[in-house]
Amino acid sequence: RLSVEAIHEAIADWGGNIHAEEKVTISLGSGLGYTDDFIGLPSDISLSQYASDIEKNVGFHAKVVYFSNSCCASSQAISYAADLIGYGLCNMVIAGGADIWSLIAHAGFKRLNALDPKGCNPFSADRRGISVGEGAVFFVFTSEPQRHKYGRLAGYGITSDAFDLVRMDQKGQAIITAMEQAVQMSGAHRRKIDLIVAHGTGTIQNDQ
Repeated sequence: RLSVEAIHEAIADWGGNIHAEEKVTISLGSGLGYTDDFIGLPSDISLSQYASDIEKNVGFHAKVVYFSNSCCASSQAISYAADLIGYGLCNMVIAGGADIWSLIAHAGFKRLNALDPKGCNPFSADRRGISVGEGAVFFVFTSEPQRHKYGRLAGYGITSDAFDLVRMDQKGQAIITAMEQAVQMSGAHRRKIDLIVAHGTGTIQNDQ
């Protein structure tokens, strides 16, 4: 329900007629999906069920593509949407992500002593860890220039250093490479970049 409501809000903000679109793809990212409801069952069940539930309940014909890759799942879903548009495979893609509050995620961070009861405060001297919550956000991507209501996705980069299950390479080379890919695709000069939004769990190790 959280995902479907956010999808419909994005469509309403877009202002077009979704039923007039011949081919609609929903590119969805979620770190855990229905994992809490499928404890003891194969993980792919929770993934496929989540995607199929959205297809059934969204109210229009759409193909759902699901990315489940921890904290970067939604970013990958948005990048894939741009690929579909850029390669001419779709004229419009609804992309974003959602996660519901998870006992598994909460327990995992608690065992790591990485929960901050006062709220996540990355890069702060008194940081203690992450905050676990829930939410959903989706965007409508289109190949029509006149539909660019808020802006355009100029470039993106995706890498994986395969260093560790939960830690990145200490030198951060994979992140640097992904940013370089994004800048190169955009054609923008590095000095024109005004802001970097970092992923932070509010822990010393992640902040480094």
